[in-house]
Amino acid sequence: MKRSPALILSLVLLVSMIAACRNNSGDTPSPSTPAPVTGNGNGAATDIVDPEPGIVNFTFYDEDGEKDKPWITPVALEITALTGVELTYERPVGGADVMIPLMIAASVYPDLIYGKSTGSKQLLEANVLLKLDDYIDNSTYLKDFYGDLIGRMRAGEADPHIYSVGAYPIYDPKWQPSSEIGIQLAVLEEFGYPDVRTIYEIEPLLIDYKEKHPEIDGRPTFGFSLNNTDSWCNITNDWRNIINAGNPSGPITGYPDHGEWIIDESDLSATIKYLQPEIKEYYRWMNKMWNIGMIDPDSWTQIHDVWKDKIISGQVLAVISPNWHDDELEQSLRQAGLDNRIYARIPVNNDRSTVSKIRYDFGWPGNWGIGITVACTDPDRAFAFLDWMCSDESQILRNWGIEGVHYEYIDGIRTQLPDVKNKRVTDPGYINAQGLDWVYPFPERGNGILDPTGNTYSPVTPETIIENYSNDAKRAIAAYGKTMWADFFPPPETWPTSRLPGPAWLIDIPVDSELGDFMHAVQHTLVPLMIPAAIVASPDQFDVKWDEFIQAINDYDVTAMHTGFTELVRNASEMIGMYP
Repeated sequence: MKRSPALILSLVLLVSMIAACRNNSGDTPSPSTPAPVTGNGNGAATDIVDPEPGIVNFTFYDEDGEKDKPWITPVALEITALTGVELTYERPVGGADVMIPLMIAASVYPDLIYGKSTGSKQLLEANVLLKLDDYIDNSTYLKDFYGDLIGRMRAGEADPHIYSVGAYPIYDPKWQPSSEIGIQLAVLEEFGYPDVRTIYEIEPLLIDYKEKHPEIDGRPTFGFSLNNTDSWCNITNDWRNIINAGNPSGPITGYPDHGEWIIDESDLSATIKYLQPEIKEYYRWMNKMWNIGMIDPDSWTQIHDVWKDKIISGQVLAVISPNWHDDELEQSLRQAGLDNRIYARIPVNNDRSTVSKIRYDFGWPGNWGIGITVACTDPDRAFAFLDWMCSDESQILRNWGIEGVHYEYIDGIRTQLPDVKNKRVTDPGYINAQGLDWVYPFPERGNGILDPTGNTYSPVTPETIIENYSNDAKRAIAAYGKTMWADFFPPPETWPTSRLPGPAWLIDIPVDSELGDFMHAVQHTLVPLMIPAAIVASPDQFDVKWDEFIQAINDYDVTAMHTGFTELVRNASEMIGMYP
């Protein structure tokens, strides 16, 4: 049975709570193309109706979606002109962990779906997704697009079929490192661009700057402000808790970001990272920052939009958040003329001996991506659409836009129009308004790869990155003798090729298992509740609160959890021929 995911809300008892959460989030949805399904008054789906002859409308649920994507943008309309397909876009309401279980409970699904982590596993276990093996074997573009990487799309050794395609670039040179701590350019400039490499070295800078500038444009200055949730209804069930409270501790202490895990590359054994003493010391530092008033007191309760407002007003001196967390923040700051409030992305670790692995190359992960559901109205055409998304025509359109509207050729070089280039880095709404955000989570070649004309599929190159920096950023980078932020970090080739198909947090864990229960507790109870409790404790109580947190982890027979996840890690490595 097929219906738009939005209709699921009418079938469950949680509808009023979910609707209330969305209404209180301050999120006003944009108009979108209606789903091609009509109701008969009793909740049953009736006939599928094409908006126009020859045009098919597929519903697409994106578990990573944070804003509406109405199918009325120039790029979206061009996609329809070329393929005869239009998408009705759906995204999580009431938290990403809520929607897919509701779909499964109600047995109603969109045509196309992008599920992640637990959601991805739930879809497979509920037999929601169609096998794509035969489609791929007979594809026009997709088979060549992924080449030898296709094996990474398999669900696993027990089920070696392929159910989804995408969702990350097949090549990522990491020219725009996503460091866990960003420091305002204004702070570095104030102190003459000092050589700071540790959390303890940035600490006095932030304290002194805050004392000198207790307000910024009439608003209180914060050393740090943490971003916890999309909705006040969802404080302990939001991925932002992990991004802020959990994730940074690994990279800051020198580990590749495998999420909640540390993976020993020598034997691929896995351990939960919070047991490491250096991880504890990072949180002890956070506890100190809290107790001396350097962390925004609203950090544990404010919703995402409130956090964003503080960032784009320039009142937050440093962020503990990767720059992909909200790509529009820098654009908003530049649009407001606050270029000096942009964040420098430089290595900040727990000590000077720690080598930052921010640019570590995990390899291409193939196990998450867009799948076609059993409810799809026309699976052949849906796959043909995904197949076309791998074509050169699609890659150029979704990255560059439309020739004559967004770019032109000058002496054979694909070149962004000046106004477009400027708006892409200074207008936070431009990319969404033009439809240039239909890259992720669809098949994506990545930055730096050349098309048959000798131009790059993506407009992102080292040269364009440097050119697009603000004058304040260029001045700061030059003061350190560098040319781009990536120069501050060891390059990917510093380390051997990863033996895993992507970071360990992408490995699907069986939902109904002890390991699944453990990880759900870690990510939805222990980290979002017990780590903040340790951070906000008085200094003499930090060890007590931390010990309670570790005891809660050990209550789950952590040795067995290590053994179970190690087996999954080694199986993932074996699938790509990297283990033993």
